[in-house]
Order: sequence, then structure tokens, then C-alpha cells
Amino acid sequence: MKIRGYVIISALPLFLVACHSDKIPVPEKKVENTEQTDDSKQPEEEPEDKPVNEELLLGLNPTLKNMVESRRGIINAWQTGNEIGLYTEDRTLKYTYDGNSWKSAEQYEVQKEQTVYAYHPYTENFDFPYVSVDLTRQEDAMYGQCIVTPDFPMAKPEMKHALSLIRVKLLRDEYMGTGMVTDVTVRNVNSHVDTDVLYGNVAYPNAPKCDIPIGGGFMLNDANPTVSEAILPPLYHPDGVSLSFKLDGKDMSYTFPSWHDWESGKIYTYTIKIKGAYNAEINKEDVPIDVEYWSQFGKTDDIVLKDIDYTNFENIFFISTNHTEFGYDCYQSEGKPFGLFYTHAGSNPFEGKLRFVFMQGGQIVEKFQPIDIKIQGDWDGKKIQCYVTSAPGTYQLVPLFQRNGESTWFKASGYERNGTDAEWMYEVKAPAPDNLPALRNILLENEGHNTNFLSYRIPFKESFNVVYTLSNKGKKALKGEIKAVWEREFNLKSNSYRPSTRKQNVINDNEWADEIGRVSVDIQPGIRYWKGVLECKVTKFYGKPIDSNGNEYAGPVIHLYWRPEGSSNWTLLRLDADYLFNKNYQGADVWDETLNYINVSLENWYN
Repeated sequence: MKIRGYVIISALPLFLVACHSDKIPVPEKKVENTEQTDDSKQPEEEPEDKPVNEELLLGLNPTLKNMVESRRGIINAWQTGNEIGLYTEDRTLKYTYDGNSWKSAEQYEVQKEQTVYAYHPYTENFDFPYVSVDLTRQEDAMYGQCIVTPDFPMAKPEMKHALSLIRVKLLRDEYMGTGMVTDVTVRNVNSHVDTDVLYGNVAYPNAPKCDIPIGGGFMLNDANPTVSEAILPPLYHPDGVSLSFKLDGKDMSYTFPSWHDWESGKIYTYTIKIKGAYNAEINKEDVPIDVEYWSQFGKTDDIVLKDIDYTNFENIFFISTNHTEFGYDCYQSEGKPFGLFYTHAGSNPFEGKLRFVFMQGGQIVEKFQPIDIKIQGDWDGKKIQCYVTSAPGTYQLVPLFQRNGESTWFKASGYERNGTDAEWMYEVKAPAPDNLPALRNILLENEGHNTNFLSYRIPFKESFNVVYTLSNKGKKALKGEIKAVWEREFNLKSNSYRPSTRKQNVINDNEWADEIGRVSVDIQPGIRYWKGVLECKVTKFYGKPIDSNGNEYAGPVIHLYWRPEGSSNWTLLRLDADYLFNKNYQGADVWDETLNYINVSLENWYN
């Protein structure tokens, strides 16, 4: 998985007050009174100085393009003392901003139409069209050009940014230490570049690399993070450019991805999260479940069922079990993700709602919240986080459909392939005990992320690491073992697939549940979240499961199981994600924020 930085571009042109050059008084000519001895000779007059035509004086009134908020070194409004160079007709003029207008000590008359080139920062060592920029000074490099004429001698170039702004946010995330950040430095960047005032191109002379300090001396604060910034040259691939800093005195580093592109005049923001150490307490925001909300959401309305009209295909759905990888176990007074596949038999689009209910003996025992759906042909899939309050017992999970504009609900008319009611039966257990942890997250160490939509490749007969975050809701001591199992099973109470998922005319349609790693856990009381690592190795080979169309199907998953000290029973580490579905939660895609399984495939299947 690759993590990309986000680009933020902000444009705010600022138009400044026009300036006029001060009038220069012309001195009066002095004529000496000499006595003439020859009437034929007249006194020789001194030539008069040519008067300055103020209407032709070259003035400067630049505007700013692609400006951002006030940032270190970046100009978003002219300040007293700013200097700009104007190049025209083989002459370079220096203009200085006095807080109101731009002044030039050297007067220049515009006698004809001509192009004026502007650059910042001003330097005398200007070899048109290139300006040397010292990156160690962290000054905003800008360029612009415009045409002036005797009728319009005021130069109004639009000043564009030639460099890039790199912003870095450091977040505590899992880190549990004090969080003092010092010595933030960008390393291995060009000390000098040449900017082209014609087109804004940047050239890289044979200049030494350098390190640029950009901040430090602040505490990690995820609610209001400190932003460190560096003005850097645009790079097609920033190979070898890195960020270093000290965190509580310990050296930390981050290498900017080499596949990124940094363009001139743009801001690139990198958010770097500090990961907690393995086998240690970590900092995860503990958002308690909104029990009052969950107890009412989707549970208070009346459901009126109507019989299925088998003659009307517009109200006929077929269903299949889906997202059973979250596991079979279901506990009272906590959330449980349920899912399904479904297809609509009608020829017209169906728009309406879908929901789950628990039924016993044909009666609805518990209702869960509805979601909006829209489908026309083909198959679709949904998963819904449901807060289970039913008393311990066995219930049938039943999906219901409702068309927009109607008040009644109806069941699906049939199952895909050989599905049965038995596949939808769930046993609700008593509330989970405190010595049964849950999973806040799980992923492969080398991936850094885990998504529901990908299958990650693992090696055969080579070690790899699974990183997990335990959720200790009771904050009591946890002592026991965790084992990793990669499995592919088809049965009514499987944690991977139900029987109807199985297809006909397939290749390598094996079932297995093999332990691939084990680790001991000893967590002290009071710890809410614990991050661990588990070394795994697949030692028994299975062929790639292939369906009749030649595609991999029902791929294996990795689950973690828990056995408390003194017990012989292994229990699936279920998902702790209730907080994701509270009414005030501001998440993006909640289904990618946490999982309790990893979809995997063997690397050998693709060689």
C-alpha cells in the first residue's frame, strides 16, 4: 500500500497601490556677465540638461499569484524592505517597497514598447534569464513579466512562485511518550537552484546538498498540530529527500516517497503519525459507545410485512450471505457487522431501503437500522453494523426490503444457489467477559494498512509479521495467548464462509484452518489499547482456488484467536468498532478504519 501526500492549492491575488516616482527638480542655468570686445562674437551657451519626462518613467506595481496563508518565508503581501529586480533592454533595475509603493533609485524612461522581466529575491548576480536562489535562506522565489509602453509605463507583472512549499504535521497517534519534538530538519536537498524568469523553470546546478532546519521545540498535539514548513525546489521525483527530528530525545526519520511530484507554486502536506512500539500500550482515542443512540436507532419503528408477490418481478430479491469473515460469534450489548449479497429480479431500477431483523418462530424479535439502496440488475453487497440487545439465544437474521413511497417491508423470495434459512441462524451469547479482548485493528506489518477491498499476498515458508491492536474494554489484566490462523472453510458456523458461497466446477476448492503463529500476552491492569506483533509462517501449501471463470474465489483470511491463561478454549478476537457508528462520529469510510481479519493470497499463486 502506498501512502500519498495531499496537495492543497490556494490562490489569492493581491492588488497593490500604484506608485509614482518623486519629482526631481531641474537646476537653473547660470550665465556669466562677460564684457564683449568683438561685436561679432556671442557668448557660447552651455548645453541644457535634458529634462526627465516623468510620464515615461518605468514604475512597478506587481500582483501576487497562487498565494497561501501567511507561512514561514512565503510572501502573501508585500512588506517594507522587499526587493524586486526588473530586467529590460539589457538593464537591471532594483525596486524596493517602502510600505506604500515601489521605489527605484535609478530612473528609466520607457521610450518604446518592451518586455519587462521581474524576479524576487533581488540579486545583482543576475545572468538573464536565470536567477540563483539560495535555498538555505528559505526565501520565496518569484518571477513574472509584462509589457510596458510609453503610454503605459507602469509594470504590472503577475508574480508567480517558482518553488514548492512542503508542510509537515506530526501526530501523536499511537505514541504514549511525553511528545517533545525538536530539531525538525529537511535533509539532502540542493543548496542552490537557478530559476528561469521567462518560464519559471528550475535548473539544478552542480551545487552541494544541504540540510535545512525548519522548526522544533513543540509538543505533539493532534487536536492542534504544529505545522513545520520548508520552501523546496520542485522535483519530479524527490529521491533521497528526508525529514528528521528528535522525539523525546530519540532520533526519528521519514523519507519522502520517491514517486511523488512537487510542482512549483503548490503546497504538499504530509501527515506523519507516530506509531507506538510493539508489545506496548498505545494511544487510541477511546470513544465510548452511545448506548442511548444505539438502543433507539432503527429499533423503535413498526415493521409491517407483506407477502411476496411472485407474479411481480419488481418486488423480488434473491440473496446470499456476505461479509461472514467478521466471524460467527455474536454477543449481547455490543455491535456486530452483518452483511449480504442481493440482486433484484425486476427490469426497472429499485430504490428504497434495506435492513436486518432477528426473527424467532416467524416473529420479529429485534430490529436494526435501515440503509438506503439503489439497484438495477446485477448483484450488490452491503454490510451494516447492528447493535445487538437480544437476550442470549438463537435467532434467524432476516434481510428486509422496502420500496420508496411504500410503508410495508418484504423478504427476499429466494437464495442464490443452495442457500437455506440455516445459514442465517446466529447464536447470541451473553455479554463478553472482561478477560476476552477484542481487536481494534489488524494488518500485515509491511503494508501499514488493511482494507476490506484488497487481498494481500503472503509468502510460503517465509516469515512475515502480523500487527494487531487489542481492545481491552474492561481495562483489567489480560494474560493468555494469541494464535494466528489462516483459514478457508464452508460451514454454518464458520468464521470465513457459509456453505452457499461454494461454487460448482472449481479448481483447488480446499478447506483448511491452519495455525501459522502464536504469541504470549501479559497486559497490566488499566491499559485500554495494546499493540503487539506476531511472527507468522505458512508451512502447508494449498493451490489457488479458482472458479469456473478462471478467477480466484472465496480467498483465505487470517484471524486471531484468544485463549486466556488456564483455559483450553480458543475464541475468535471479534471486532471492536462500535464507536465508528455513533451518530456524532465524523469518519470517512468506517469499513476501512478497522477490521478483525486480513484477506490474503499466497505469493506463489501468481508466479
